[in-house]
Amino acid sequence: MVSFKHASLGVARKLMRSDWEADHLITGTPGKWLRFAANGLIEETDAPSGGAGQPGPQGPSGAAGQAGAQGPAGSAGAAGPQGAKGDTGNTGPQGPTGPTSNVPGPQGPKGDTGNSGAASTVAGPQGAKGDTGATGPQGPAGPTGAASTVAGPQGETGPQGLQGAQGSQGIQGPQGSAGAPLSASAAIGYATGAGGVVTQPTSRVTGLTLSKASGSITLFSKTTTASLVESFVVTNSLVAATDTINVSIKATGIFLAFVTDVAAGSFRISIFTPAATTAQAPIVNFAIVKAVAA
Repeated sequence: MVSFKHASLGVARKLMRSDWEADHLITGTPGKWLRFAANGLIEETDAPSGGAGQPGPQGPSGAAGQAGAQGPAGSAGAAGPQGAKGDTGNTGPQGPTGPTSNVPGPQGPKGDTGNSGAASTVAGPQGAKGDTGATGPQGPAGPTGAASTVAGPQGETGPQGLQGAQGSQGIQGPQGSAGAPLSASAAIGYATGAGGVVTQPTSRVTGLTLSKASGSITLFSKTTTASLVESFVVTNSLVAATDTINVSIKATGIFLAFVTDVAAGSFRISIFTPAATTAQAPIVNFAIVKAVAA
């Protein structure tokens, strides 16, 4: 039991526990509660509104509605396929006879031959020309005519005749006189006009062409390292596979030249550099010595 004094009425009363609801006091006035104010007094105030309750259960389904009105008629369907051809009807009666035609009908067939009449004194028309008769046999030859003084036209040139057979080999000529003996001081080799010169392009391994019996080849200018071997091919139409090619070298440094291959129409020269050099263009001289293997 609690004693309190009403804030506005100044009336004191005692409340039982049954007068409490939560932290408010139940009053006799509908919708009013008592609560403790900040000054320690109890004052009357409006009761708070209650929260929304939980939704109730779903009601039973309503009765079925009446049927709707009938919809409009659908559009007409497409025409069906044509039916099968019916049986041929009976022949109708013959129509009336048509009017007489003014156009004469076709000529009838030829009648039978009549009896022979009396002989006519008038000649009949000439008959058609007969076919040409066969050619008759040739008649005998006529006499030979006199010789003509006019020359006939020249005939066409005939085809060229076949080549004649090869003639027999001529007899061997007499042996020439013996040559002069070699001089102890005369040089052996080729005369002026037999040689030629050429310069190697691009690199030390680039091939070149010089078809002379002897000549000079200026090699491509470059610096070289020690123990370097480089080779190139000289194309020369005068060279046979059995020939001997002599080579020598002209240079300020030390270079060695060798012929490492000889074939019909060419030979290969290899250059060996024992020590490194500055940029140089050595000259290689060569001469062909003709030789046979039999």
